[in-house]
This record gives sequence, C-alpha cells and structure tokens, in this order.
Amino acid sequence: MVNLRELIARVNGSDIASIRRIMDKTVEVALDPNANAVDLKNLIEKDPPLAAKILRRANSAYYGLSHNVSDIMEAIMFIGFESVKELIIRKTVVDLFRNGATGSGGYSRHALWVHSVAVASCGKMIARRELSKTGNDIYTVGLLHDIGLIVADQFLGNDFLRVIEMTEHHDDAATIWQAEEDVFSFCHDEIGGALLEEWHFPEDISLAVRQAERPSADQVACHEATALLHISHVACQQRKLGYIELLPQDLDVYERCLGKFDIDKRALDFIMDDVDKQIHQMVEHDWF
Repeated sequence: MVNLRELIARVNGSDIASIRRIMDKTVEVALDPNANAVDLKNLIEKDPPLAAKILRRANSAYYGLSHNVSDIMEAIMFIGFESVKELIIRKTVVDLFRNGATGSGGYSRHALWVHSVAVASCGKMIARRELSKTGNDIYTVGLLHDIGLIVADQFLGNDFLRVIEMTEHHDDAATIWQAEEDVFSFCHDEIGGALLEEWHFPEDISLAVRQAERPSADQVACHEATALLHISHVACQQRKLGYIELLPQDLDVYERCLGKFDIDKRALDFIMDDVDKQIHQMVEHDWF
C-alpha cells in the first residue's frame, strides 16, 4: 500500500507530469487579467491541435456563420475572449480524463469530466453575476477539483475500483471518503491538494481543491475560492450533472457559503438553469 507522498512521486514520474509543463504557460495566460486577444492568439498558434480546435469551434453550426473562419484572431472575436480562455484551459486539462476505469454505477472519466466542466461553469457564472469578477481562477479550480480521483483511477488500479464498488448499489453504501479511508488511508481531495501544491499552483487553487468538498467553518470564512467551489460542487450534485460521488451534504456549511457571498437561492437556481443548458449544448455539439 502506497502512502500519499509515494503516490505523488509516482505521478511526477509519469506522463501526467508533462501536462503540468503545458499547463504552466496556458494557465498563466488564461488567468492573467491583463491578457489580451493578441496574447491568446500567440499562445494558440504555438499549439496546432489547440488552433485546430478553436477554428473548428468557430466554424461549427452553433455559430451559424455565413463564411469559413481560417484566422485565429477572427475566431477569437467570433467565439468571444472569455469563451476562448475557457476552451484553452479545458483543452489543457481534458487529456487527464481520457480512458480510465468504469464503475457499474456511472463512474467514468468522461462522466467525471462532464461534472468538472459543470462545476467550473457554475463557479464562473456565480463569480461574474454575483461577485462582479471574471471567474477565470474558479473556472480552473472547478476543472481540477476532482483531479485526485483521476490520480487514484490511474495509479491505484484495483483498489480504486474497490472504492467505486463500495459506493455503488448497496443499501449500506459508503461515502466516497469512507471508502477511500478504508482502502487508501487518504482521500481524493487530499491527493488533489497535495499534487497541485507539488506543482506550485497558486495557493488559492490548491487549498480550494483540498478543502472545498468538506470545508470547515474557518475555511469557509478565510478562503473565498473554497466557499465558492463548495457552492458549485453541491449545486451540480443536486442537478446530477455528470458523475456524482456519494457524499454527505452538510446543509449548514452550504448555507454558510451562500451567506458569505449573500447569494439568493433563486438567483442560484437561474444560474444552474443556464449551467444545465450550457452542458446540454456542449454534449449536443460534441464539445466534450
């Protein structure tokens, strides 16, 4: 049985570590509030698969353009600056979610990816509509908040499948935290937080990934990203968007997070309606 430190060392010696190097520059530009369209254009043109994806998106039926777009700057203008930033971050992270184990109760990396994009979109919409912020940082946090599950899937093999089985199809099914503690002696939120710390991500991001699924009152009070990610995670669980881990929901903590930002539940319902619509559009147009 490996301990958490040994697991992180395995990850750093694997192909996943190469994604870290790619993400460094991508996330730096995507999260830079001073970045402009030229910065995005220069970043995109250095990555031919990303450039192709941007152009395919601009020329998709969703935009209904009367002519083909072949210029990256023009594509950025059509798609929208913030939407292109989201696409860049998603393109960087999505390779982590390919293949992997499949559980009988709905777990797959694809389902987890849908859930992660939903949480990211929800967090960004809340940040923009309720907090008057761009939300690019919380979008990144949302995409990465379950990276610990991906690591467990890839590196802990049959033990990970045991965890999934323990949370599915039983009257006495364990929560995912209980199952992970029993099998691994640590949990996926600890894996994710430790990995992003090791990769020198901004502290707000690594802390939110570590804390957000079960934050303490002090963590909610001290860390905005933790509280915002908790709201997004619970809201997407309630809407059953993508893979939903079996987790207990502490309504007092959830209410505390909503109160921190003075978010009205009706406003959150409207946001979730738009998240639901966005995710279904992405599925319809094969953007996953």
